[in-house]
Amino acid sequence: MYAWKQQSIPSCVCAKPHAICSNWSRSYPMKAWWRRLIGLHGKNWLVFRKSRKSQMLPCTKRRKEVPDVKRSHVIRLHPTPEQEVYFRKACGVARHAYNWALARWKDSRAEGKWAKIKDLKAEYNRIKGEQFPWCSEVTKCAPEQEFRHLGQAFDNYWRMKKEGTGKIMSAVISSRAGWWFVSIAVEVEHDVPTHNGGAVGIDLGIKTLATCSDGAVFENQKHYRQSLGRIKSLSKGLSRKGEGSQNWGKHARKLAKAHYRIACQRQGTLHKMTTSLARRYALVGLEDLNTKGMLSNHCLAQAVSDASFFEVKRQLLYKAEQYGGYVQLVSQWYPSSKICHACGWIKEDLTLDERVWVCEQCGVITERDLNAALNIRTEALRLLTDVPVVASSGQKFACGAESAGSRCVESETFCDEAGTRML
Repeated sequence: MYAWKQQSIPSCVCAKPHAICSNWSRSYPMKAWWRRLIGLHGKNWLVFRKSRKSQMLPCTKRRKEVPDVKRSHVIRLHPTPEQEVYFRKACGVARHAYNWALARWKDSRAEGKWAKIKDLKAEYNRIKGEQFPWCSEVTKCAPEQEFRHLGQAFDNYWRMKKEGTGKIMSAVISSRAGWWFVSIAVEVEHDVPTHNGGAVGIDLGIKTLATCSDGAVFENQKHYRQSLGRIKSLSKGLSRKGEGSQNWGKHARKLAKAHYRIACQRQGTLHKMTTSLARRYALVGLEDLNTKGMLSNHCLAQAVSDASFFEVKRQLLYKAEQYGGYVQLVSQWYPSSKICHACGWIKEDLTLDERVWVCEQCGVITERDLNAALNIRTEALRLLTDVPVVASSGQKFACGAESAGSRCVESETFCDEAGTRML
């Protein structure tokens, strides 16, 4: 704050106090209490406030200027009935101006010419008084703003997008549980990476979904069994409705959505498991189970369907190829649970109740599923290299794999009609 005595200021400056210097802002009378405080009470003084920019010392480092940021605030209006009528008229005029300009631009394109926005705006202003007299009922800004919007739309239209790398082969539209989906098949270039993982054997089961030869276990979430109460309730409600009625259709859609929810949960669990296995291991030994034959057993049909053994195999086959790995299928007739992984002894009278493997020849004790996974890994390595291998503990195989962290040799493969990679 600075005080200047009015008598000492030239008359030309007293008329315009801000003309003293460009750094001085407008003047205002000094408050009476402030004049008493500084001993200037009763005198004619003017007070000038100096801008912050002029108060900075020359040696003071200036702060970096922050660019302005555009922000939008949406506020609800409460117009009167008359104002609402005016707003609707303005919207109608704006819509008419936009459509008129777009139609004129299309006509010029058909004639092989390029109409500019400023020319369209000038033509509209020239003819609106005679052809569109109702435009004068609202502000002129309503149609003018639409010409700016149309120009921005043209700029966005001519801004070409980057061409994608994939080639769209086909698209299938389907309906599931009342929702519509599109499945797009795209052909892209894929470079098979080099996988540095090791070999693993996987034993699929109902109690434990997957048991790996390195000790990793994936539990069976049993999504259908957990939601069985809701499925039964919806099915019972559907049976009580007249088929074809509106209530029957509502309950049918609810039941379909419940089944679809279970399917999505199951797919999510399987995708997480198979992706983890495909990324971690270069060679995956998997038992080629006859899922269709297992479903004929009415005691296990529901549990087998909920586990989705075939879906596990399908996902592992394409994901292993995607990450540079390989899935070696082991025959379903291979007695992986009856063979001792340490010495190769076969127990012919093994029952399903025996969950712990006890070898009567070498005395090794291990879990039944882990023993089967170790045998599947050994058999997968044998089929891959076509070299007989007796056991998997502490031995070096022909492909050079000693443990789950070793690398297997590459071999030429091809796909058969079923899509399974064969040697």
